[in-house]
Amino acid sequence: MTTSAYTPISCTFHGYLESWMKQQQACKIRYRQDDGSSVQVSSRIIDLFSWQGAEYLLMEKGQLIRLERLESVNDTSSLGLEI
Repeated sequence: MTTSAYTPISCTFHGYLESWMKQQQACKIRYRQDDGSSVQVSSRIIDLFSWQGAEYLLMEKGQLIRLERLESVNDTSSLGLEI
């Protein structure tokens, strides 16, 4: 897991993540891996939390993603939204 300094995501995108988590439906999640490649999965968002100075998304099978690595969820881009 990446240990570099965390770059916060926008409050707007975080609000979308909270809404999708509450809906308990599978989401189309695209994120960057440590090597820079993009991966897309379909999973429910189980939790959003802060840990050791970074924010994370927990998916239903236990996978953690740092929020700054998210590229899009349900075709809503994390880029270009104000922090």
